[in-house]
Amino acid sequence: MTLKLTAPTGVLPYRDWVRKELLDIARKAMVSMLSSGSSHLVYVTFLPDFPGVIVPQSVREDYPRSATIFLRIGRKEKVSIDQPHDTLSAEVIFEDGKPSTISIPFKAMTAFLDRQRNVKIDLGQPPQVQRGNVIPLRKW
Repeated sequence: MTLKLTAPTGVLPYRDWVRKELLDIARKAMVSMLSSGSSHLVYVTFLPDFPGVIVPQSVREDYPRSATIFLRIGRKEKVSIDQPHDTLSAEVIFEDGKPSTISIPFKAMTAFLDRQRNVKIDLGQPPQVQRGNVIPLRKW
């Protein structure tokens, strides 16, 4: 099953509303996985240059526009969700073999994939990000 962000743009912010709901589905899935006690495998694609993302500098340099990480979520894994700050934190090992703690705001995510359940959620780009550059939001 693939869920995609295909809402029109215009006067009403349908894209923003749909993206928010799709992010909520990904968030609920990960919270459920964390509390289930069993092991789950997911892929998360995110924008390394999004405000609040904490990753090693080498990740920002090697993947400036988009990065995908593979996470094993379960009781024994070092993955957590900080609900007040709406971030995913995990200890991961990159190509250098050293463990790194990363933090990814859910708003920085562009895709979520649960291969075991054949579910892919294409979240699209956050509303304030366009082609990898942060642009200011309009004031009303």
